[in-house]
Amino acid sequence: MLVFLSVPWSVPERVSRAAFVEAARVLAKRYPGTNVATVILDEESDATLDWIRSLHLPHLYGTCALGYDSIIWLESGNAVDCIVNPGRAGWERIVIRTLELFGPPSDGKKGNA
Repeated sequence: MLVFLSVPWSVPERVSRAAFVEAARVLAKRYPGTNVATVILDEESDATLDWIRSLHLPHLYGTCALGYDSIIWLESGNAVDCIVNPGRAGWERIVIRTLELFGPPSDGKKGNA
């Protein structure tokens, strides 16, 4: 699962959100066999902040929103990786890292985006 932590007031958030949305689109269209779910959470909500703290990710552990957003890769509820400011990395790097973590689709089909 890919979790995007959103803070709508942030200008860098818009770039990061666009990268996340495009990565989700490409994964769904080119690699449907990966079955990677995507979700956007409000980074400023108390429940989300509590959840982030429970993951024990040092660069995401805090009491306030970072303001440039992050993506967390989860497997069976456990964080397996994260990236701060995914807009700088770009959607391509998000797709590549997702495939590195969860593997290509089992049917080997890639399709077209």
